[in-house]
Amino acid sequence: EYDASVEEALCFGWVDSIIKKIDAEKYARKFTPRKSGSLWSDSNKERVNKMIAEGRMTESGLARIEEAKQSGLWQKSPRADISFEIPEEFERALQQNKEARDFFQQLAPSYQKHYIGWIVVAKRPETREKRIKESIALLTKGEKLGLK
Repeated sequence: EYDASVEEALCFGWVDSIIKKIDAEKYARKFTPRKSGSLWSDSNKERVNKMIAEGRMTESGLARIEEAKQSGLWQKSPRADISFEIPEEFERALQQNKEARDFFQQLAPSYQKHYIGWIVVAKRPETREKRIKESIALLTKGEKLGLK
């Protein structure tokens, strides 16, 4: 079960990351030690607060929380600084592809934000460019972004 596996990882100071589809019914989830300087999602903060109250956190898990609190990262929300305005490069790519643009425009706002958020959180310009190309390819085929 997803929640149980994430809680287990968090109690040791680890975090879940990449999801990879194996087949129609199975996914692979990667667990790694939490990096210094990483932001805590609101859902993971809720999970660890619950586990602290239940006495389920280990020393290493508590140390990661304390580190985040000391650095100020605990108080930040990972999505607080994200602008959901369409980036210029993505807008240009949409204007050059009618099928992609039409499908994007008919998506619900939440699905549009999923695409935009995935693009704007890219740290490197080449990653952002790659995500725009992948987005245009999916939109051209009439597909939603999925689990990214």
